[in-house]
Amino acid sequence: MKPHLVAAVAAVAALAATWGLSTAISDKRPVYSGQAKVVGDAIAAIAPSAAGGECQDTSSMMPINTVRIADQLMRTARRSPNVVVPAPSGQGEMRLADIPGTLAEELSRCIATKGAPGPGWERMVARLKTR
Repeated sequence: MKPHLVAAVAAVAALAATWGLSTAISDKRPVYSGQAKVVGDAIAAIAPSAAGGECQDTSSMMPINTVRIADQLMRTARRSPNVVVPAPSGQGEMRLADIPGTLAEELSRCIATKGAPGPGWERMVARLKTR
């Protein structure tokens, strides 16, 4: 075998070994920015009070965009339930599968404080609880 090919193969093997060791030793969790963005969008559209904001105005009809965002959250939670994302409160982390239930509880609390809900809000709570 030619010496330059042997050197190239050895360099690739050393690089792979270094990468394998660094990922095995690393104690940092992988960052799933796509799922974190989906969760952030869902918090902002469905229950901003979960992140310390004010409750949604649930007395009027729910915007269709909120339904689309909730559907995207539900699909993402079904696809990757064990992915760890930042908690809605911003303190700590949660499994992605637990986010819809947390948002459902917060939205239920907001509906209870605002009085009679507009069309779609109670169905949204039921949809988020079914996951």
